[in-house]
Amino acid sequence: MIEDVRSTAPATGVAAIYRLVRKDLLRRYHAPMETLLSLALPLGLTAVIGLAFGGNQNGNVSLPPIGVAVLDRDDSFMSGLMAGALGGIDGENAPITFDVRAVGSEDEAWRGMREGEISAMLEIPAGMSDSLFGGGTVDFRLVRNPSERILPEIVEQVIGVGVVLLSEATTHLAGPLDRMQAMGDSLDAWPDELAVASISAAWSEELRRFEKWVFPPIVTLSVSSAEDDSDASETGPSIDIFAYILPGIAFLGLLFLAAAGHRDLFTERSMGTFHRIAAAPAGVDALLASKFASASAIAAIGLLLLLGSGAIIFGSRWGDPMGLALMVLSGSIAASGMVGLLYGGARTERQAETLAPILILSVSFVGGSMIPLSELPGFARSVAPFTPNYWLIDGLRSLAASEANWLGVLKHAGVLTGFGLSGMALGMGLVRRRSGSGV
Repeated sequence: MIEDVRSTAPATGVAAIYRLVRKDLLRRYHAPMETLLSLALPLGLTAVIGLAFGGNQNGNVSLPPIGVAVLDRDDSFMSGLMAGALGGIDGENAPITFDVRAVGSEDEAWRGMREGEISAMLEIPAGMSDSLFGGGTVDFRLVRNPSERILPEIVEQVIGVGVVLLSEATTHLAGPLDRMQAMGDSLDAWPDELAVASISAAWSEELRRFEKWVFPPIVTLSVSSAEDDSDASETGPSIDIFAYILPGIAFLGLLFLAAAGHRDLFTERSMGTFHRIAAAPAGVDALLASKFASASAIAAIGLLLLLGSGAIIFGSRWGDPMGLALMVLSGSIAASGMVGLLYGGARTERQAETLAPILILSVSFVGGSMIPLSELPGFARSVAPFTPNYWLIDGLRSLAASEANWLGVLKHAGVLTGFGLSGMALGMGLVRRRSGSGV
């Protein structure tokens, strides 16, 4: 008889916490929509930002090819060279590339603009070659896509530089260019070798006139990489753009996941469960500890899913598995502790729901989740190390860049765990005090 009473006695201590955590996790499992939305948002934002900047595996950022339509009304050898030169701005290291498309009419170019494939149209006027080499004036026409701002401006600036160069070239190199134009217009067969040689000699003669100004150049540009510049490290390690963005945005998802776990505390109060458990042998401490544990578990599972999805969808790599495990565990504890402190201090669910987004967005902004620290003012950069997301982001990026193993992120994990346990202790103290006073 004594054994039966003991077997049905209420659980206490760790057993009670385990049962309460299991109940919370099962509740989330059977109602997963809020959790899935909290996971989908960081992945969606990472995809949009990463694709917008065209990130690659080296972490470099480049613009996508800019669509330019060319309406060639001159249809000459020289106009063909101009269109080819614009399309020839390409290569692995070129920051800007153009997707040049020949069109037969303005309507065709406008259709491309409406479909978002064309950013600008360059019209080469009829008789361009004759006017250019006959001493006349040429008026090129550039039509910008009215629905775009940045890409048409880039096209205008590049073509503007080209027009200046063309104007100077035709002024100072008129002789050789006239002979090239004549040869191109009568190109029914392979050009005569003597004609090609004479044009080459004419080019050489004209260029020698500028030799004393061009060789050696008066103004040069030396390019070097900053290896020891402390500010350079703030722009992020050399990793792919998705692995650089995801840790910061993932912390947003962690905080919302943890908030969902701690929100159950008010649900327990409204249903009367809080007071029944408080009166049971397990007590209030077991209930509060279970909320922190379940919120940490939900956040850890969510962070693992986010980083795993980043590896599958974006091809990101997160380095040392043991270091990754440390960051996931400690980051989840920190998120649960920070949100738990807020919910522990809130008197009502409405008050907590009002303050939670403000706290989450403020910490995310200052800690570098939204904007790189190098772009923030000096005061914000000095405050950033006092936020948990600063340590989570730095640790995950160091692992992704293979700059650290588990020993290298041990400090990060320790600081994050300290954040979480401190928030947990303060939050539990506030709830215990309020429950003891009957509030």
